[in-house]
Amino acid sequence: MTKLNVVPLASIASSRGEASGGWICEQRLPEGATLITGIAGSPCSKKTLEGVASSLFAAYCDEATVAGAPAREGSALYVQIGGDEARLRRHLAAAFEEEPSETALAAVWPGKMSTDLAQAIREAAARAECRLVVVNGAHAGCEGRQKLSTVLADLDRAAKDAECAVAVLLPLTKRNALCVKDPSTGIWDSVAAVWEVYGDAEGPEKCFCTAKGSASAFALARHSRSAPPRSQPRLAPDDPPQDEAVEVGFPEGEEGDGAPAYVGEATL
Repeated sequence: MTKLNVVPLASIASSRGEASGGWICEQRLPEGATLITGIAGSPCSKKTLEGVASSLFAAYCDEATVAGAPAREGSALYVQIGGDEARLRRHLAAAFEEEPSETALAAVWPGKMSTDLAQAIREAAARAECRLVVVNGAHAGCEGRQKLSTVLADLDRAAKDAECAVAVLLPLTKRNALCVKDPSTGIWDSVAAVWEVYGDAEGPEKCFCTAKGSASAFALARHSRSAPPRSQPRLAPDDPPQDEAVEVGFPEGEEGDGAPAYVGEATL
């Protein structure tokens, strides 16, 4: 005879939205390595993916969400391969609606993608109790003769050991519009999931997420401290023209919005 499993209603409400084991965010971000890239055969710029990644990072730190869905809570670490720490701070600070919390961490890795980086992330994520790690710079290549698939496999193991998700950005250009799911690359077997980012100029980017045994699609809303654009007053014929606002991106625009927000440092 089957019995009813009776539990307090309050306990059901309190657990609503929490990711179960194996997922940082259900059907969006599993434990392990997730490759964030474009649709095979279509260019997806570094600037586009950096915008997606900084919004992902800031929304997780501010709200513990991934693309609008509740996620397992913890610290988050943004790792920039190469570059300047001050520039990284400015870039990330511009993505936050308010001052970043102490759970928002950042670090610069001086080398390239490597098994050493995977080990450093494993230790840093476990030490800081990170549930999300973003790695920007895979397009610069790997150390020595190491293969991308090998490094991604190490990152996948490191993330699962630390019970976190490691999101790695891989832009696609016209010369390098590879299909990461092609078995010959070895990439698909090395990661837990792939985010294929696409979209148009009329709305936010969208994502098709393929994980082992599941697939989902969702919009990637931008998370930013910037105020929504205000309508400009209509000018009288004799009024002098007003200066037009210029949108400055990253990495082309190094200064961001000049916000004094601080993103904490993490030692790799």
